[in-house]
Amino acid sequence: MNEDLSQLNFQDVCDNKLANKTKANYNNRVKAFIKWLRTNYPTCFKPNDAIDDNSENDFDSDLILTAVSEEMLEKWLSDTAFFKKGKKKGMVKTKSSSEGNRAALIWYFNKNNVPIASFQSRSKGFLKGIGKEIAALKERGEIDNTEGKDVLTMDGYKSLCQLAMESTNNSHFNLISSVTSLIIISTIS
Repeated sequence: MNEDLSQLNFQDVCDNKLANKTKANYNNRVKAFIKWLRTNYPTCFKPNDAIDDNSENDFDSDLILTAVSEEMLEKWLSDTAFFKKGKKKGMVKTKSSSEGNRAALIWYFNKNNVPIASFQSRSKGFLKGIGKEIAALKERGEIDNTEGKDVLTMDGYKSLCQLAMESTNNSHFNLISSVTSLIIISTIS
């Protein structure tokens, strides 16, 4: 049975492009950003407004979104790009961590119709720099060459191929193609 989607507005359609798991991940990252804002920029919040940190719907109810500058977004992205404690203190995190934080901020501000065009373009350069920094650290041997990657051994590739070949499901052709691509990429890297 077909569902009548004619009543969906533009924003509804945009919101539905993300999987629920991705939205939950973005919400968690945005909550971390808002917690950081509370500590570093308390003037971005309405005074004397009670907030329930456990509530999904009002974790940002006292946030004055227009008071958040793009420089604050950049500062948080920079602050979260490095480990703060433990044996990795001061070391750069994986590029994907910063990419996820950037995507969450862009999603949140777009969802709330607050333009952040400068942040969007400037943060691309930041991510490129993070990638180059990680590559340089790997080249100098300061971090493991597999940092940020889940290594799949040749035996792992063989097992995946064997499972795909033994399968009677035609959709497993995509799995074989993916494994082949991974093998090719691994031998190039």
